Amino acid sequence: MIPVFPKFIKLSFEHKPHVEKHVLKHPPYSDFNFTSLISWGGEETYLSELNSNLVIRLRDYLTNEPFYTFIGINLVNQTIKTLLYESKKNGLHPKLKLIPEAVLKADPQILHQFEIQEDRDNFDYIYLLEEAKDFKGNQHRDKRNFINRFKRLYQSSHQLLDIANPQIRTEMLNLFYHWQKLKDRTDKEVENELFAIKKVLQLGKRLNLICIGIYIEKKLVAFSINEILTDGYTMNLFEKADTNYQGIFPYLRSITARYLIDLDGQLLSHEQDLGIEGLRKSKMSYGPKFFLKKYTISHKTSSA
Repeated sequence: MIPVFPKFIKLSFEHKPHVEKHVLKHPPYSDFNFTSLISWGGEETYLSELNSNLVIRLRDYLTNEPFYTFIGINLVNQTIKTLLYESKKNGLHPKLKLIPEAVLKADPQILHQFEIQEDRDNFDYIYLLEEAKDFKGNQHRDKRNFINRFKRLYQSSHQLLDIANPQIRTEMLNLFYHWQKLKDRTDKEVENELFAIKKVLQLGKRLNLICIGIYIEKKLVAFSINEILTDGYTMNLFEKADTNYQGIFPYLRSITARYLIDLDGQLLSHEQDLGIEGLRKSKMSYGPKFFLKKYTISHKTSSA
C-alpha cells in the first residue's frame, strides 16, 4: 500500500499495481510509467497519496535535486497548495515539476492562481508506428535513404531478445559500453542510464517488455527495449547501436515499429529530450505526431 501524505514509502516492485491504479487513468506520461520509475528512479523515488492523487518525490534527471510531482484530478488546487507548502517547509525549491497536462485540464481555475509554465524539455514525443515502419513521404526521405544504405551495405538479421537469458544480457551491456566509447562519454555521464538499463534487465520477465536486437555476423549491433502499454500506446525505454554501421538507428526504429504493430501497437512514446540539443534535434527529425505536455507550477511572484 501507498501511505497518505505527508508519509512516504520508498518505491519497490510491489507497488506496481498501486502506481498503475493511478496512472492508467491518464495518457502514458513517461515520468509516471512504473518501469521508468523503478529503473530511472534509483534508490531515491518515494510515493505517497494526497487527495486520492499519486504524489512522487523524485530527483531531477540532470541536477539530482529532489522535488515533488503528482498525477490525478482530485482537489487539484488544494493538492498544489499543500505540495508547494511542503516543498518550502522541507527546504526544497518551491516548484512542482513534471505536472501532466491532464492535471491542469481538471481545474482550469489554477491557471489564474499559480505560476504555470510549459516544461518543453520534458514533453514526451509521440510517434505513429505506421509512419515509423516505412518512413513514407517527403518529410522522411532522409530516414529512408539511411535505411536503404544500411540494407545495401550490411547483411543483418533481427529477432526478439530474451532478456532472461544471461548471455543476451551480457551482449546488450557490452553493446552499451561500446556505444559509450563511441560517444566518448565518461562513466559519470552514463551512470544513471546504465543503472536504469541494468535494473530493467534484472527485472526481466516481471515487466511487459519487447526487446528487439539487430545482428550482423552473429554480433549484436543494435537493440531497443520497449513496453506495451494500453490504448494502443507503446513506449521506447532504451535503444543503443553501434554507429559504425551507417543508418543503423533509423533501421532499428523501423524494425522496432514492425514488431510493435504486430502486437497491436499504434503509438510510440519516445520520452523527453531533457533540453539536450542533439537529442532534441534527433527526436524532432523523426516527425512526432504530438506531445504529451508537462508543466512546472509555483506561486505567483506577488504571493510567493
